[in-house]
Amino acid sequence: MPLESYTLIHTEALLDTAQTEVLLNWATTARLNYLGAALPQ
Repeated sequence: MPLESYTLIHTEALLDTAQTEVLLNWATTARLNYLGAALPQ
């Protein structure tokens, strides 16, 4: 998420609820994929 000080000048960088949810879902999926890849077979 953009820093509050950054969004004061760049209001187009603010994320709406849907964008935040997409970002969080992506990060969760990426983390799970990384953890799964790190497990020994």
